[in-house]
Amino acid sequence: MNNAAPVAGKDGQRFEAAGSWLIRFHEDTLTDAEIGEWVEWCENDPKNLQAFEELQSLWRSAAEHPPQTSVPSKRARARPRLWWPLAACIAVIAVGAGFLMTSRIALSPRQIGAGELVRTPVATNEEGILPDGSRIEVGARSLVDVNFSGIRRELELRDGEAFFQVKHERTRPFVVKAGALEVVAVGTAFNVRRTGAQVVVTVQEGSVEVRRRDGGGFAEESARAHAGQQLSFQSGSGELHDAMVDPAVTLAWRSGRLEFTGDSLDVVVANVNRYSRRPVILADTQLGALKFTGTVFFANVDAWLDGLEQVFPIDVHRNDPQGIVLTKR
Repeated sequence: MNNAAPVAGKDGQRFEAAGSWLIRFHEDTLTDAEIGEWVEWCENDPKNLQAFEELQSLWRSAAEHPPQTSVPSKRARARPRLWWPLAACIAVIAVGAGFLMTSRIALSPRQIGAGELVRTPVATNEEGILPDGSRIEVGARSLVDVNFSGIRRELELRDGEAFFQVKHERTRPFVVKAGALEVVAVGTAFNVRRTGAQVVVTVQEGSVEVRRRDGGGFAEESARAHAGQQLSFQSGSGELHDAMVDPAVTLAWRSGRLEFTGDSLDVVVANVNRYSRRPVILADTQLGALKFTGTVFFANVDAWLDGLEQVFPIDVHRNDPQGIVLTKR
């Protein structure tokens, strides 16, 4: 009981800071340096990012479902349209630790069944515990088929991205299928991203064996990857490529942003679309071959689109009913 007040005060300050950052993002007043400060604030404590994402979710909900009111006066109509989401954020800040406690219950990892199909919606990651005690974090708009009924622990990433922390079991291998690839791991942590014809495997801890299989299911090629290594596969070329990387860059999606290093724009757009409420559409297939290096923040996709117009010969059209259309300038 004696510790309740200090914890509540600290959580209240956290929500107040998160609310301030969120308002500044939506007012589009942040400089590159200030965005860097926001990233540092998020990385200093995982609870900071959690508070920001919770307020962002409430902001969206409030903006999509505003209260029903009578026709406002001219003076009232002159007030900024941000007032209702802002009022919702202030209400949450006032609740403080009580809100955090209930949200922790809602956001805690859930138990995933032995034969479950895990499907995540746009802009929502999901964390779960597999039947063997291994943990999985599934990125937004991803599809993972779980099959733990046989002699091996098997999952299939049909689309999207997932991070796995594997519990060691000597008698049952842990296998993740993604297109033509199989990733076999024992007591390790790794990430798999499947975007169309591309599959990328990044190892954070331990090691994995990656096997490429032909149409008949026979292994044609295999490679072992250790912590800090990344294996990428493109079905068009049919080849495995390896590189040394910083796993934290690949795993940035777990902390509210996507990091890319020399990725083709079509791959970048496909991954951004898993977090964008409005789909980004490449109107010209030639644009997809452009190489992009940089960061996309889930909370501010518009800033990334503005940056594309400055760096590439691209025009961004936000008023198209189908989504945000990118055309060649």
